[in-house]
Amino acid sequence: MTSVSSDSRKQFKGSGDHVFDFDNKENHDFLSLTIKQDNNNNNNNNTNVSLSPSIKSQATSSTGGNKNQIFSQMRELDKKSLMLIETYYRDKLITYQEKLKRELEQIYNKKLQSLKIQYDSDSYLKFKQFELETKKALLLLLKEFQDLKKSKQQQEKQLKLQQIKQESNNNNNNNNNNNNNNNNNNNNNNNNDDDQQKDIDNSNDIVNDFKTDKILKEKEEILNKLELITKSITDLFIQQVDISTDTIDFQSFLSNIVATTTTTTATISN
Repeated sequence: MTSVSSDSRKQFKGSGDHVFDFDNKENHDFLSLTIKQDNNNNNNNNTNVSLSPSIKSQATSSTGGNKNQIFSQMRELDKKSLMLIETYYRDKLITYQEKLKRELEQIYNKKLQSLKIQYDSDSYLKFKQFELETKKALLLLLKEFQDLKKSKQQQEKQLKLQQIKQESNNNNNNNNNNNNNNNNNNNNNNNNDDDQQKDIDNSNDIVNDFKTDKILKEKEEILNKLELITKSITDLFIQQVDISTDTIDFQSFLSNIVATTTTTTATISN
């Protein structure tokens, strides 16, 4: 006979929704109790059968061998009855197990669905939190990048200002140097001008000296010529030469006087 172990369950709900507590000695196992009752009924029936007139007459008239045969039949009948009872309650137990399995599956599915919803909700919240933290981190990185860019621009601006200042100083120094050079050049030019002026003055002096010498020479020549003319005129008057006969000579003489006078005048003018 297949029995339901008390270790595998604590309570059993019957068809009338009555709960049997297997740990309580006052209550008996539902299946065992029912099977026991059915066995008692079958035993009573068997007893009634064994007490039937035909069997009773056979028992009284037969020997011990017949009695053993009767008990063997009774045991076989009892065995078949137990098999029928076991089959019946095994089917009931299977039905109950299937029902319990369906209920457990429903509970499991509901719990699983609830856990899935909770997991989805938690996952969504975690995703949103991660997204928020990511955006926050990106904003921080962007701020750091902007600060770094601003700092770099300021450094470049300061460097550019320093370069401009340095270039300005260099230009000023160059201008000062150029001014100094220009002053030196001007001084040199002035010195050169002075030298040139001196040279010019010296040249002028030389020219003037040359002209003076030339004039003096020409003056001396003129004086000599005048002296010669005076002498010639004196000689003419002294000799009382006939002018009419010596007209040609006299004209030549006058031409020489005019030429000499013109040359002397031009020389004096220069």
